Formats: sequence, structure tokens, C-alpha cells
Amino acid sequence: MGLDKLSQLYRTILLDYAAHPKYAQPLEILDQEVRLINHSCGDQVTLQVKFMDDKVSETTKIDHIACLASGCTIFQASSAIMTEQVLGKKLSDVMKMKETFYQMLEGQDLAADNKKKLGDATLLAGVSQFPARIKCAALPWQAVAEAIERKQEGK
Repeated sequence: MGLDKLSQLYRTILLDYAAHPKYAQPLEILDQEVRLINHSCGDQVTLQVKFMDDKVSETTKIDHIACLASGCTIFQASSAIMTEQVLGKKLSDVMKMKETFYQMLEGQDLAADNKKKLGDATLLAGVSQFPARIKCAALPWQAVAEAIERKQEGK
């Protein structure tokens, strides 16, 4: 497959994620809600998370997640991908994924196992070439990290 065709395929997949997010319905029962805004672009996220355990342990996982996102396509695609990738994962693994995602956005090459852990989030690697758009892709990952940190702090 030629590079142009591959690039077009990635764009199509990202547009599909942005247009059809799986976890965009508000949760009835939740542990954390984080609201963030990217003032430079206007992206807004309200992330709701229900954790599997009341107390944080090494095995605590994300049980339910909702990402109510409005903004640019990169942001909406990143939000949809993030929710799918972190659902059911241990909190420590999600925090590692966030750090790996940030490294990718900084243009760093990722090891194959890290790419596998990020799954479709690697489709956003090209955002690293557009510094003004990095915040758009990073915002949902920042929100999930903040929800985890609040849970760990007992807030």
C-alpha cells in the first residue's frame, strides 16, 4: 500500500472515531468527573470515570468511562480512542499509556510493545508534526490522568 493510501486510511479511521465515539453517554454512577478546556483551540472535555474498586490498589481498573467531548476532529478522535484503550485497564497501566502517548506526540520513536499497548492511538503520531495540535490530542489523556490522580489522592 502506498504512503498516500495509508495516510488516507489513517485519516478515514480518525474521522470515524471522531464521528462515532462509543463512550459518549453520561454515566449514571461515577467516581470522578474531570472538565478541561483547551483555550487555544476551544476543545472541551468532561470525562466521567467509574473505577472497579472503592479503594485504590495495584489491581484497581477503570470499570466504566464516558467522554463528553466537543471540539476539533483531532481532539474528538483522540477522546474516542483514549476511552476505548483505557477501559478495563489497571490505573498504573493507564498512566504508563499516557506517558507513552505524550512521548509519541513529542516525536519520539516508540518500541513495538509500546505501540501495541497504545493500539489505535498510534494513528495520532502524525500530530507531532503540528505543534499547535498537540494539545488537542493530549487533552483527553490529561483528563484521564487527572481522574486517576484524584482517585489515588482520595478526592
